[in-house]
Amino acid sequence: MRFVLIVLVAMCCALSTLIPGYAADDVPLAEQGVIDLTQWDFTDGEIAYLDGSWEFYWNKLLVPQDFSTKEKSPAAFLRVPGDWNNSPPESGQVSGQGYGTYRLKVKLSNSELLKPKGLYISSVASAYKLWVDGELLAENGKIGTDPAEMQPKNYAKIVLFTPKHSEVEIVIQVANFSQRKGGLWKSIGFASEETILYKRDLNVAYGIFVIGCLFIMALYHFAIYLIRRKNKSPLFFGALCLSIVLRSLLLDETLLVRFFPQIDWTLAVKVEYITIVLSMVFIVLFAHTQYGAEMNKRFRNFFVLVGLAFSLFVLVTPPRIFTYGLTAIEVYLLVSYLYIIAVHLLAAIRKRPGSLLNGIGHLAFLLTIINEILYYRIASSLGSLVPLGLLVFLFTQMLNLSITFAQSLTRVENLSAELQQINESLEEKIAERTVALQEANAGLQRANEELSTMEQSRRKLLTNISHELGTPLTSIQGYIKAMIDGIVKADDPKFLRLIYDKTVFLHRIIRDLFELTKMEAKQVPFDYSTQGLVPYVRKIYEKFAHDLKKDDLQFVLESVNSPIAGRVPLVSIDVVRIEQVFSNLLVNAAKYTPAGGTIRLRVGLLADEKWGGHAVISVEDTGKGIDEKDLPYIFDRFYKGSEQSRKHAAGVGLGLAISKEIIAIHQGTMEVESSKGAGSTFRFTLPVRFVPAEEYEEVI
Repeated sequence: MRFVLIVLVAMCCALSTLIPGYAADDVPLAEQGVIDLTQWDFTDGEIAYLDGSWEFYWNKLLVPQDFSTKEKSPAAFLRVPGDWNNSPPESGQVSGQGYGTYRLKVKLSNSELLKPKGLYISSVASAYKLWVDGELLAENGKIGTDPAEMQPKNYAKIVLFTPKHSEVEIVIQVANFSQRKGGLWKSIGFASEETILYKRDLNVAYGIFVIGCLFIMALYHFAIYLIRRKNKSPLFFGALCLSIVLRSLLLDETLLVRFFPQIDWTLAVKVEYITIVLSMVFIVLFAHTQYGAEMNKRFRNFFVLVGLAFSLFVLVTPPRIFTYGLTAIEVYLLVSYLYIIAVHLLAAIRKRPGSLLNGIGHLAFLLTIINEILYYRIASSLGSLVPLGLLVFLFTQMLNLSITFAQSLTRVENLSAELQQINESLEEKIAERTVALQEANAGLQRANEELSTMEQSRRKLLTNISHELGTPLTSIQGYIKAMIDGIVKADDPKFLRLIYDKTVFLHRIIRDLFELTKMEAKQVPFDYSTQGLVPYVRKIYEKFAHDLKKDDLQFVLESVNSPIAGRVPLVSIDVVRIEQVFSNLLVNAAKYTPAGGTIRLRVGLLADEKWGGHAVISVEDTGKGIDEKDLPYIFDRFYKGSEQSRKHAAGVGLGLAISKEIIAIHQGTMEVESSKGAGSTFRFTLPVRFVPAEEYEEVI
C-alpha cells in the first residue's frame, strides 16, 4: 500500500505540471481602477492577472471615447474577479441581470512599449465587448440593454495588441440577462504575446489530454459492459467518464464551443449543469455495484432520485432560473459524496477487497469536487480539477484491476500446478478408488447379511415375546376362569397372590423390553461423568458385599496396579447404568452359586497406546456353570437356557441383553466363559485414560 501511495503522489505531481499556470504571489493588485506593472518582468514566462478593484459603471454602456472627452468619476470600484451581484451600494445594483462597463488602466515601463502583448479572457457572464487603447479587439455574444436585445455567448479568447503608451486603457462592456450572476467573474491574464499563446496552447493540450483519456476509458468500460452485461459497474463508470468529458468540453477553454461556435449558449449551460448532477448519480450507482452490502438501498435510491429531479429541473427551466439552484446542487454533491466515502470506510473496516484503494481514489475526487465548488464561488484560483480527480480515481481502479488480475493469475498458476499433480497421480487414485469400491461392495454384502440376521432376530424376537407373554397370561386367565366357575373362591389369598405375581412378571417383561428397545434406538440419555476406576469398583464391591456374605458366599475383590508408573486410570461412564450391569452380573452369580461358594470381582488394566487403554472387569463364580450349547445365546433376549435350567430361572431373560447394550454404548464389549459344573466368568471392557496423580486428585 505504501508503494501505491507513492505512485499516486507521483502521478498527481506529473499531471499538475499540465495544469494552467497562475500569477506569482508578487503580482500587484489593481487599486482604484489602476494596476502598476512597471516592475513586472514579462520575459520570465509568467502571466500577470489583472485582479483588484476596477472602475465600474452600472447601467451604462460606455465606449473609450466617453472617457477621452472628459474624465468621468466612476459610480463604484468593483473587484475582479467577481460577479456584480454583491456590488457596492453606491452602484445601485441588486440583482445578477443588467449591464455595465468596466475600466482599468495598466501602467507599463517604457521598455515594454511596442512589444506585443496579449490578454487571456476565459469567461465573462454573459456577453461582452473589449477595447484596448480605444480599439475594439474582441466581443463575445451581443451586448444589449434588455433580454430581447442581448445574446449570450461564452468561450475563451485571446486578444493580441501592441502597447504604444506607458498606460494601457482597457474598457469592457458586459451585459447579462441570462443567468444568476454577471460580470467579470474570471481573472483576465496579461502577458507577452509569446507567453499568452504558450499558456493557451498548454491549456488546450491539458484539456485535450484529460478529455481524451476519459473518453477512451469511457469507450473501454462500455465495451467491457457489452461483453459481460451481468456486471453493471463498467456501464456506470463509463457513463461517469462520458459525463465528465462533456462537462470538461464546456469549461475553461470551452473547446466544444470554440470548435463548434454554432452551439447554442443555453444548450451548453444546460449540459454543463446536468452533467454535474448526473456524474454524482453515476458515482452512487457505481459505488453500489461494488459495495452493495455496505450501501443502504434507500440512500442509494434517494440520491439517484434527487439527482434525476435536479436534471429534470435544469432541462425544463431557462438558465436565469435553474442557475439559482447551484447552492442546492453543491449541497447535494457534498452530502452524496461524503456518504460514499463513509461506505468505502465501512468496506475497508470489513476488509473488502480493493476498498481502501477505492476510498483513496474517491477522496481525491472529493477534493476536486470541493475545489470545483470554491471555483464557481470565486474562492479558488485552481480552475476545474474534476477531470484530474477522475483520472486519479481511474488510476486507483486500474491498480485494483491489476492487483485482481495478478491474484487471479496466481490462483490459475496454483490450480495448474495442482491439476498437474492430480494428473500425475490419477492412476494411483483410480486404483485406490477401485479398492475402495471393492471394500464398499464387501461392506454392502456384509450389511445385507446383517440385515438378514436382523430379520431372523426380529422373527425370533416376536416368537419369544408371544411365548413369554402367552404363558403368564394363560395362567392368569385360568385362575380368573376358576374363580368365575366357582372352582376356587374369589377371595382365596393363595390364588390372588398367584395372579398378582404373574402381573408383576408381565410388568417386568414389558419394562425391560421397552428399555432395551430404547437403548438400541439410542433414545436413552446417558449422564456421563469422569470417575476413578478403582475407587468406583471398590464402592460397588462394598455395596454388594453385605448381601452376598449373608447368603453364605465369599465375595472377593481383586485389583491390579496401573501399568504406567505415576499415572492412574480414569473412566467416563454413566455411574447408574454401569452399576446396573454390575448388579445384574452379581445377582445372577449369587443365584447360581451354592452356599459356601466364591464370587470374585476382578479388575485388570491394559495400556493400548500412549496414555490410553482399557479396563477388563470380570465377575467369576464357582456355581454350576452354563451348558456349552447355551453359551452362544446367553445374551439373546428372553433366553433362559435349556429346559432344565429354565425351570429354576426366575427372570425374564432380558437382563444380560440390557447389560451388553449398556456396555456397547460405553464403547466396550461383553463376553462369557463357562463350562458345566466349573462356574462362569462374565467379562466386560471399558475405555480408560491414564492421567498424572495430581490431575486425578482434581477429578476426585
